[in-house]
Amino acid sequence: MKNIITSKNNKFIKSLAKNIKLYDSSNEYCVVEGERALDVFSKSALYDLDLLIVRSDCSSNAFDSIDRNKILLVSSDVMSYLSKLKTSPGILGIFKCMYSQKEKIDFKSQGTYVLCNVSDPHNLGAIIRTAVALNRKYIIAIDGCHHHNQKAIRASAGMIGAIRVCRVSVRDVQSIFSEMKLKFTLDAKGKKL
Repeated sequence: MKNIITSKNNKFIKSLAKNIKLYDSSNEYCVVEGERALDVFSKSALYDLDLLIVRSDCSSNAFDSIDRNKILLVSSDVMSYLSKLKTSPGILGIFKCMYSQKEKIDFKSQGTYVLCNVSDPHNLGAIIRTAVALNRKYIIAIDGCHHHNQKAIRASAGMIGAIRVCRVSVRDVQSIFSEMKLKFTLDAKGKKL
């Protein structure tokens, strides 16, 4: 039986809480809460579990196959301190993104969605959930909120773990399109000019 961390003043817990706040806009790591989302991420080749934090009274068999060295048991108080949710599900995973944001993306592929400045994480999560249901391969997010935002992850029901999401700026897109000798111009209603 592993030891249970019961103090919010534990040095590791304080460091972890600080990092969890930064992960909302990180391309390298993300925080995933709840069994359903954790299940998608843990089966994904796109993400690798770095640490699973489990409330000591949480009774879930869903993650019995996880390496015990990657599991941290904490008290209810510590879980509440780490979680961004009002009512924590008692299980929280920190995942490392295993794909590069700089990888080559086939813009011409029918499996690619390009999103521009989606600022609401709930909307971004819903779009990602739909894209996965429609079997898309990539999402290119131009500016807007970050796909590793915990609200976006929850709104996607964890489906962010099942699709490559690459963040780029408008300038990046302009240079990519000029390299490919592609042009696009849309009016205010989204129609080609």
